[in-house]
Amino acid sequence: MDIEFFRPQGPQPAEMIGLDEFRRSLPHAWKGFANFVMRQPTRRGQDRELDVVIIAPDRLILVDLKHVRGRIENRGGFWYRDQDDLGSSPAHKIRDNAKILASLIRSEVRQLPVVPPVESVVVLTHPLADPSGLDAVERDRTVKLADFVRIANATQFQALFTTHSKVDPALPLTAAPAITELRKFFSNGRLFEPRKAKFQGFIPTGDAEFKHRLYVEYPCHQSTDPNYTGLLRLWDFSVESDFAVEEERRPIADRERAVLGHIRIQDPALFQNYVLQSLRHDAEYTLRYFEVFDRLPDLERLTRFTAVLNDLSFERG
Repeated sequence: MDIEFFRPQGPQPAEMIGLDEFRRSLPHAWKGFANFVMRQPTRRGQDRELDVVIIAPDRLILVDLKHVRGRIENRGGFWYRDQDDLGSSPAHKIRDNAKILASLIRSEVRQLPVVPPVESVVVLTHPLADPSGLDAVERDRTVKLADFVRIANATQFQALFTTHSKVDPALPLTAAPAITELRKFFSNGRLFEPRKAKFQGFIPTGDAEFKHRLYVEYPCHQSTDPNYTGLLRLWDFSVESDFAVEEERRPIADRERAVLGHIRIQDPALFQNYVLQSLRHDAEYTLRYFEVFDRLPDLERLTRFTAVLNDLSFERG
């Protein structure tokens, strides 16, 4: 399957696991659009983030990609893994997004003979994900990646997507003229725009501040309030074969937080006022591991003062 990205850099690193598998396993004629934000013309400020929409021959499939290891439970509309709050149920959110998308197609793509069904599904990309703690309604639309790509088989497709479609098989959505109109719809710039990379609520801003062979650091801030500034460290463990397995890269990724924990106990004042504090990190320790640090606006890198430090005596340094 061919997938177009709204932003050249592509989606979040963890999402590429699912998207790469879609490319390999789903039919070549199918089309996908990934990594974008859907606007609601009548509801300002209520944009919806979408991972990928798949255009199959007789319907559209809206997919939310989740890379979560372990057993997932629904508690009062929120997903939990043990005591970790994973946020509002993505199954509920993507179902609402599918309704909004269907409404936009109905009002904006008048060239289609009929409005196709818009399905919604959450795809779990971690091989050790366990959705058994979800309720029956959510389990119907929460599928592990290996099971989802079986929809390439017509029988498996019909078993998962049972909504009747009025799309004429002789005029599939994956061929002209329908695919031409749908591509115009998704790329018109008015209803959809590229999604900014977001790491657990923080978005990078500007150019990289520091580059290392294994990681790059960017200034960042909370997407909902730019006053909450931070530092994003984005690792790329794929450059070293020694870090191919999680057990080898976890000690490296965890090392700084362990040091910060030691400082916090030994010198609380130093910890509170002069060092970066870890706020968020990639709990799955993927090859593209990330960590977000809180940073007060007046903190500066020591590298800015290298020349001054070199002039100091050992006692004063």
